[in-house]
Amino acid sequence: MAAYIKHCITPETVTEYRPIDFAGITNAREMSGYINSAGLKIKPRTLIRSGHLHDASAKDTELLAGTYKLGTVIDLRTERETEERPDQTIPGAKYINLPMPDMTAGFGEAEPDDDDPGRYLQDLISAGCIAETGKYSQLVFGDTARSAFRKFFGLLLEAGGERAVLFHSAAGKDRTGVAAAILLSLLGFEDEYIIADYMYTNTANASAIKRDVSAVSGFIYDTAELDRVRRINGVQSHMLEFALSKIRIEYGSVADFAKEEYKLSYKDTEELKRLYLS
Repeated sequence: MAAYIKHCITPETVTEYRPIDFAGITNAREMSGYINSAGLKIKPRTLIRSGHLHDASAKDTELLAGTYKLGTVIDLRTERETEERPDQTIPGAKYINLPMPDMTAGFGEAEPDDDDPGRYLQDLISAGCIAETGKYSQLVFGDTARSAFRKFFGLLLEAGGERAVLFHSAAGKDRTGVAAAILLSLLGFEDEYIIADYMYTNTANASAIKRDVSAVSGFIYDTAELDRVRRINGVQSHMLEFALSKIRIEYGSVADFAKEEYKLSYKDTEELKRLYLS
């Protein structure tokens, strides 16, 4: 793996993160501020990644519709998830659901318990609700993911960079993280920035991660188990490194992989750069 993934910088060393301070949308940020291998940046207010929009406040929707001129919302959650927590409508933005595999499959087997959140978190682990590297393969190579990504990049090309595109999953970390990573790679960004953007979720969700660990601290002491608890609202770099390495080992490059599996031609990739970089 080391031959394919460079030593990555930490989120703290990237000074131009652009988190968006929403009242009801978690893990939200603009994908701009990073510098790619050609010295270009993503145009401001064109690409946004986040968690679901179900709890978006009126001010949140006004900000997206007004300041960001949001034109497209791409929801990567499953049909079940969208039915349980539908997104708030953003005036002037079209909504598209592109279901991708749920990394918390089995979540319904664990019932929330406000009186004993620690037991609930343990139930999540027992139900297999925590993302593992094997599950991450399905976010890249699975049939459902391939179909979703083909449409995802088609929508980005269709949007034309004129109005912002927001894409999200439930927590905005696994499905959204993989989508962001592949997009950043195609736009010419080095792995240092791709991994750092992915890992910023841990900064954005720091309070939730601390809450989870605190809830189980009385009965879970094993380091590996605590790491699994942290992954409920956080991410670990090796998960994405695994996916990127597997792509490069089997296809040579992310661009070659996208061309073969997502039907995204080299011309399409160059058009994405023209639309979203400056």
